[in-house]
Amino acid sequence: MRVNVVTDTEFKVEQVNQLWDATDGFSTRTFSNRHGIRVLTYQTGKIGRVSLQTTLINLMAGMALLSGATVAVDFFMQSVMPQKKLYKEYKVITSVDFSSLRDGDINEATLKSSLLDPQIE
Repeated sequence: MRVNVVTDTEFKVEQVNQLWDATDGFSTRTFSNRHGIRVLTYQTGKIGRVSLQTTLINLMAGMALLSGATVAVDFFMQSVMPQKKLYKEYKVITSVDFSSLRDGDINEATLKSSLLDPQIE
């Protein structure tokens, strides 16, 4: 990559906007005098093709890195952090067993009350 210094980079624009108001017939004129630096960019190179194999390899590598980061964070939280016992306790929360409702052993009212006050075993 290289950088070229371009001369005559001062940028100036003078613009007049005139707005007519149809209700009372007056117009509003706004004069904008803008100054700045002109930045020109040029892109060079070749346009490549999309390879399905390369895309899949990159996707799988990203997923592997994400799962590795999850394992590292879980390990760090459960073994190094000061509140590690609390993290271990709340990492997995046991929910109500919905198979009892499906099998007909309990009704919905009992299930709703147990959702509000679950009995964690």
